[in-house]
Amino acid sequence: MINKDKYRKVLNRVILLVLLLVSSSRTYAQNADINYSISISTDRSFYVVGETVELKVTIPELFYPEKLTRSFIYCDMIGQDGQIQSYLKLMLKNGQGESQMIIPSSLKSGYYIIKAYTREMRSNPANYGFSTIKVVNVEDKALLGFTDNSILKLDIDSLENYENGNFVISGLNRQISKRTKVSFDIEIDTNNIRMPSLSISVVPKTTFVHNKLNAKLLTNPEINSKFVYTENKGFSISGTVIQKDTSIAMLRKRIFVSIVGTKDVFTTMSDSTGKFHVSLPIIYGEHEVYISTDTIDKNAIILIDKDYDLQSNYWLNKEFRLNASEKKLALMLAQNIAVYMIFNNDTLVRESIIAKKPFYGSPDETTVIMDFIDLPRLHMYFTELPSSVHLYKKQKKYKARIFDSNSIPLLQNPLIMVDYVAVNDLDRVLKLNPKLINRIEVVNSYYQKGDLSFGGIINFISNNGDFGGLEFKKSSLVINYSFLTAYNPIQPIKDNNSPDARTTLYWNPKPDVVGNKMSIDFYTSDVEGDFEVIIQAIDKAGKNTVFKKAFKVEEN
Repeated sequence: MINKDKYRKVLNRVILLVLLLVSSSRTYAQNADINYSISISTDRSFYVVGETVELKVTIPELFYPEKLTRSFIYCDMIGQDGQIQSYLKLMLKNGQGESQMIIPSSLKSGYYIIKAYTREMRSNPANYGFSTIKVVNVEDKALLGFTDNSILKLDIDSLENYENGNFVISGLNRQISKRTKVSFDIEIDTNNIRMPSLSISVVPKTTFVHNKLNAKLLTNPEINSKFVYTENKGFSISGTVIQKDTSIAMLRKRIFVSIVGTKDVFTTMSDSTGKFHVSLPIIYGEHEVYISTDTIDKNAIILIDKDYDLQSNYWLNKEFRLNASEKKLALMLAQNIAVYMIFNNDTLVRESIIAKKPFYGSPDETTVIMDFIDLPRLHMYFTELPSSVHLYKKQKKYKARIFDSNSIPLLQNPLIMVDYVAVNDLDRVLKLNPKLINRIEVVNSYYQKGDLSFGGIINFISNNGDFGGLEFKKSSLVINYSFLTAYNPIQPIKDNNSPDARTTLYWNPKPDVVGNKMSIDFYTSDVEGDFEVIIQAIDKAGKNTVFKKAFKVEEN
């Protein structure tokens, strides 16, 4: 006969050893050598507040058409005053990805830096990809200030020697009417151009200047290693678990991360310094995330790291000035964005997650509350009905032991969930009103999730997806977390009775190239004036190359 106490001790030792090995295998790349670079392309370089910056981010070293590679990029817009004004996250496939940033209407006129980086790049901010844009606020005469504690100096080299030999445009008329379809072809020197780096925009003349930024560290920043590690599977949440009373790091603490709507939970354990990070799924939009420790950790506090680089301030070595033509251009852009905002009814829809099945698949046992007579207490649906869940009390609080299909007890504690969110406080859950619960799902076998192993799963599912009124413990966190930013390209207005005030007439970060040619189609708007076709690319030598061709939009 097996001695259950002895078996339990041996099993716990084995599990602890496995988890220690898993934890020790994590690498924090504080001093990692970065063997890749990031390049940023934008549709324009001159904007007014309220407009949208169209972005393309590339890692040329990952242009591998024969296999799929993914990179997870943080991108933010920072002013010369060191304040982050906008940010996003995007996923690069085979070294290329696209997104967009809305310029806040509250910004002051000045130069703003767009930077792109991976987690591991944060060991040296000089490795980031940089681009700069000139932003004008026609309603605010105040200029953007400067920061006094810069760690990085950026010098702008404006490239006026644009290439002409790599691209040939045919079929583009010099004069084009408003609200007209435009079609032309581009022939590319494929022997010299890295095709995945191509992007095409059609914008008002003089709104695009290709600026090369040279970065130089002014000081050696102290980078905390908890911010620096490789993200191969997706973005991640990182943080530290500390004791509430002493602020001492808590090691080997179980961490549970649940994302509302995914019907999944992600687990890990804090390391020897109390730090942890959890890889997240590839989803879009902003969603509620619940983060908690075990119920036994009443003294635990979870501190979540900022996932964007808020420590790096930059000195952009460029004085902001507007000449007469730029002032006129800014006024035109401001008038048209105001019109566009009035008549554009497109609104960004918050991305929703609808998962069909929970991470554990089909449960082994389901108790639907309405199938039975009303019982006054939730625990009675285990004690008064047949169930593989056996309740007992320890220190006056309910605990659970699950028995498998052969009536053998599972020696580890089960994972307790409410609406697919890890709670791990069965006593508090059993105090919920049974009328607010739809069903109880049970997995009656050992379950490995991430770094952690459980003696089954008990999931209480409410009627309205509101956790049955459960109040989460103070050591838990609920945050609105920004996942990947969805790409929503601006579309021409099809209603002829509404004004079309687009100033960026065309933007294609991934043009289709057949052989060495591509065909471009777009519609002009109601905006008259001089426009330019802008072709941006990286050549085989790794240098940025730009081609321009002008045309004029006028009355019919």
